[in-house]
Amino acid sequence: RQADELGIRWFFCAGEPGAGIPSLRKRLAECFNARVFDHTGGGHAFHGISCDSIPYPGMHFLSPDHCFLELVTPEAKLPIEMSDGAVGEMVFTFIDWEGGPLMRYALGDLVQVFMEPCTCGWPEMRFKILGRTDDMLIVKGVNVYPAAVKDIVGEFIPKTTGAMRILLEKAGPLVNPPLRMQVEYGFTEMRDQDKEQLKKELAGQIGERLRVRPSIELVPPYSLPRGSGKMPMIEIEKDG
Repeated sequence: RQADELGIRWFFCAGEPGAGIPSLRKRLAECFNARVFDHTGGGHAFHGISCDSIPYPGMHFLSPDHCFLELVTPEAKLPIEMSDGAVGEMVFTFIDWEGGPLMRYALGDLVQVFMEPCTCGWPEMRFKILGRTDDMLIVKGVNVYPAAVKDIVGEFIPKTTGAMRILLEKAGPLVNPPLRMQVEYGFTEMRDQDKEQLKKELAGQIGERLRVRPSIELVPPYSLPRGSGKMPMIEIEKDG
């Protein structure tokens, strides 16, 4: 049976960046003919959930009366003004949550906030989770988030499967250029010249949008490790 014949009409995705990656969100919606919503997950007083507007508008911050949200710099934890488009590590404090202590929580999520109304009519603050602060890489002074790289790779489906892996010689965040990565090409038959063209197009988009120079190795479909848990986007190569 085709995916759109299964009767699934709503997706609520939480705990992973899947619904926050526009290419994956679009694929779910089209394949299942379903509406796709992003959610922060968790059972505490901090809640965000997206509408299904296109393009992805981020999640609506639903609990300002119960949770105080701040942005800080990932390294020094210095405050960042909550202005439209600001990026920083998310810190939140539960004001009246009885299930935990009154303290500021920094869970390592890097977010971008938006203060303008959403296209759906939601008038309050929205935010996008860009990735994890401990996943952030720095390539010649440029901050690179693996989720942003994966989003670009996903835009090339079906030429790619959407799967990718960044290869590092040692743990980040500092990375000597170029940014080495493996990308699975798609299931359609590809000649050598087609693969070279795909690498050129991928490198062009990554360079233009993320301002880093990648070195891309194309690998066969489903050759990169998969599992039922979190899928790591960074691999630290071991000598020998």
